[in-house]
Formats: sequence, C-alpha cells, structure tokens
Amino acid sequence: MFVKEKIRFWIGTAWVLTFFGLWGIFTLLTPQTMMVKEISRLEKNVVAENWPAAAENMRAINDIWNNKKIVIQMNNGSEQVAAFEEMLAQVQTVIRHEDDEVELIGGLMKMAKNITTTFPGP
Repeated sequence: MFVKEKIRFWIGTAWVLTFFGLWGIFTLLTPQTMMVKEISRLEKNVVAENWPAAAENMRAINDIWNNKKIVIQMNNGSEQVAAFEEMLAQVQTVIRHEDDEVELIGGLMKMAKNITTTFPGP
C-alpha cells in the first residue's frame, strides 16, 4: 500500500501537523497575558504602597499559577519551574512584610514571560 518514499512523506506530514497542533494547544492554554497583567498590577500597587491591593494581586497570581501549573510544567524544564516558584515565594515574602523591593517584581515578570512562552528557548 505504501511505497518507501510515500511513507516518509506521511511520517513527515504527521510530525509537522503534530508539532503545530501542540504549539497551538500550548499557546491557547498558557496564561501569559493573565499572569503578566496581574504582575503589572502588583508592581503598580507596590510602588503606590497599596499593600491590601498588592496582597489581592498576589493571591490572583497564585491562583493563576496553581490552575495552570501542569500546563506550564509540560512546556518547561524543571529548573525553570523551580526558579519561578522560588521567585514567587520571594515576592510573597516582600508583600507579606510590606517591603517595596520592586526589582524582585521585575524579575518575576521576566520569569513569568519566559515560562509562559510556548516552547521557550534556552
């Protein structure tokens, strides 16, 4: 039924379609815009020293993280996920102690963009 050259074509076609299908699924499921918007709001509230609103933003970021953690873990290496969780814990501590270390929030923003990008590079 399949000649040697035709089977190569079908295998190659199936591989390309599967790759683009995975790319589309991960793009739709990763929460990049939601997480970046919440971190931006968090940064504005920390700069304005509005700590109750900053704590609420932190809860929203944690909810997004907990709801989409499995998808993000499938799309990233374990060291990237562990580094993001560590940065998230540091920012939570900053918010809890009402300390305005905005550079940590900037780092969290960069890490969030990196881990929510579909198939991120090295």
